Amino acid sequence: MNIQEKINALPCSVFQKKWIENWIGQSQVELKLSRDRKTKLGDYRHWPKKGLDQISVNANLEPDFFFFTLTHEIAHYFCRKKYGQSIKPHGVEWKACFGQMIVESISAYSLEKRPQLLVYSLSPTATLGGSKITTELFLKKTDHVYLEEIAFGESFRLGTRNFLKVEKRKLRYLCKDKDKNKMYLVGKNALVEKIEYDR
Repeated sequence: MNIQEKINALPCSVFQKKWIENWIGQSQVELKLSRDRKTKLGDYRHWPKKGLDQISVNANLEPDFFFFTLTHEIAHYFCRKKYGQSIKPHGVEWKACFGQMIVESISAYSLEKRPQLLVYSLSPTATLGGSKITTELFLKKTDHVYLEEIAFGESFRLGTRNFLKVEKRKLRYLCKDKDKNKMYLVGKNALVEKIEYDR
């Protein structure tokens, strides 16, 4: 399939596809739909020797989430083309580019998401969990809370592992893995499941 056919096959709205076509419709970027990956939602790669750029996004994301993730990765592509390989992946250049792309395409998102996304665009984060806004919009489930809402000494579940919240370390919390008896630093905006039964 050519780039236009791949854009047409993406799991997002017609209006969102128009923006994607506007951004990369004339490029040689290789678009790839990926299975549900637990460790990442999207990925941008550049192979200098081959002159190849590839963007992959998990195919199971709902349309707004898919479009947001793809925009994040296209911003990496734009920054690589403009600044080369010398800049930080999520540095000031990428933040400015991603933020501008969110603003210009804001009408492609659901009405209820637009106000929060405009606030987020002022200072985008490298990960969804790095911002309460994107966590609320795309990740949060009703039975989950933010780690910062868990009291010290209380137990919580992160993924399949059980932890005890121990103490604060700047923007993260020192937590004890109750099964492995090891200590880990966990971000304050991590979505966790509170365990009520023991400490």
